[in-house]
Amino acid sequence: MSVRIDIRCYSAAEMVLLGVFALGLLVASFVVRYRNRIHLSEPIRLPLAGVSVSLPTGGGWQHWEQWRYNQREDVNALSASLIVGSKAAAIVQWRYMAVSESLMPKERLVMRAGTDEIEIVESGRLQAGMGMEWVRARLPGRLEDIFFGTVRLDRGTIVELEVVTFGDAELAGRIFRAVAGSLKFVEPAPAQKTVLSRLRLFGLFQDSGVDCQLHPG
Repeated sequence: MSVRIDIRCYSAAEMVLLGVFALGLLVASFVVRYRNRIHLSEPIRLPLAGVSVSLPTGGGWQHWEQWRYNQREDVNALSASLIVGSKAAAIVQWRYMAVSESLMPKERLVMRAGTDEIEIVESGRLQAGMGMEWVRARLPGRLEDIFFGTVRLDRGTIVELEVVTFGDAELAGRIFRAVAGSLKFVEPAPAQKTVLSRLRLFGLFQDSGVDCQLHPG
C-alpha cells in the first residue's frame, strides 16, 4: 500500500516553517563542517634544511612566522597556540633536530616528559604524507591529551610534531592529522648541510626562548 502526502493539506504558514527548519539544518551542517576543518598557513620553510611545514591559522590561532633556533637545546622549533579567552586551548609545535640514534615516538615522548608519568593510549603510522609514526598519550590525573609523532628525514636528523589539547582528544587528533600532512622534505645538497652545521656550531641562529612573540594567524 502506497502512502501519498498531499501538500495541499498544509497551510502556507506551516510550509514556511518547514522551509525555515530545513534551512536551519542546512546552515547548522555547514557550520559543523566549517568548524571541523583545520585551516593551515602557507608552508614555512626552514632555510638550508629542506624542510617546510604549516601551522593552524585563523579562528583564534596565533603562530610564529618563522622557525626559531634554541641554541641551548640545539633544536629548531615552530609553534602555534589556539587562544580561547585568555587561555591556550591547544598547542602545536614542530621541532627539527640532529639525533645520533633512532628512537620511536613513545621513547622520545618519555624523554621529553622527564619525571612526568606518561600513559600511552594508542599508536600508529600515518599513511598519508611522509608516514609519520605517532602515539597518543595522557598525563594521569591531568586534562592534557597529547599526540606526538616523529619522522626520520635522513641518517642524522628528525622532525617531531607535538599537539596538546586540554580535555578534547578528538580535536587534538584532527589538528595532528591535518598539520602532519603538511610536512615536506627535499634532501639538501651537501654544501647546505655543511653551512647548517656551522651555523649551529657558532650559535648564529636566534635563540627561541619561551618568550618568543606569537603572531595572529
